Amino acid sequence: MRKFLLLFCIILPNPIKLFIFRRVFHYEIGDNCTIGMSYIDCRTFSLGDNSSIGHFNTFTHVKSFKMGEKSSVGNFNKFSGSKNQKLWPNSFNSGDYIGISSHHHFDVGGGITLASNIVVGGVNVQFWGHEIDIEDGSTRSKPIKVESQVYIASNVLIAPGAKIGSNCIVGLGAVIPGKFRCDDFSLIIGNPATAIPKKMEIRQKLNEWRR
Repeated sequence: MRKFLLLFCIILPNPIKLFIFRRVFHYEIGDNCTIGMSYIDCRTFSLGDNSSIGHFNTFTHVKSFKMGEKSSVGNFNKFSGSKNQKLWPNSFNSGDYIGISSHHHFDVGGGITLASNIVVGGVNVQFWGHEIDIEDGSTRSKPIKVESQVYIASNVLIAPGAKIGSNCIVGLGAVIPGKFRCDDFSLIIGNPATAIPKKMEIRQKLNEWRR
C-alpha cells in the first residue's frame, strides 16, 4: 500500500502531493517548496524552506534524507541505499544552499554529508558509499563528507570514505579515492585525484559564483 501511494503521488499536483507527504508519510517539508514527478520513499524526509526537487528523481531504501533551505535537486537523479544492509546509515544530510543539477547518482549506504553552499554541477557525478573488500569478499560502507563552499564538476567519481575540504573546486572527471584528504582552497583534479593549493584563485572564483 505504501509503495502504491508513493507511486500515485508522482503524478499529483504539488499542493496535493505535499499534503499527503506531510500528513500520511510525516515528511517534514518547509514553506514554498515544490516537488515534481519524483518517487520519494524515505523513512524520514526533511526539506527546508524555499527548496525544490525536480522530475524523474528516485529515492529508494533511504533511511534519512535531509536538505536545508534554498536548495534544489534537478531531474533524473538517483538516491539509493542498501535494501539488505539494515545497519548501514543509508542517509543523505546537507545544509542550506545546495544545488544539484541533473543525472547524478548518490549511493547513500555509508552516509553522505554535504555542508552548505555546494554545487554538484554538470552531469554524471557519482557518490559511492559502499565497497567490496577484495581479501574476504565482504561489503562495507564508509561515509563521504564534503565541506562548505565547494563546486563539483561533471563526471567526478567519489569513493567511499572520501573527504573534501571547504572552498574547493573539483575539476572535470576527477576520481577521488577513499583515503583522499585535502586542505581548504584546493583545486582537485586527476585520476587518482590530487589537490593543488590555489587559495587566491579559488577565492576569486567562489566570490564570482556567489554573486
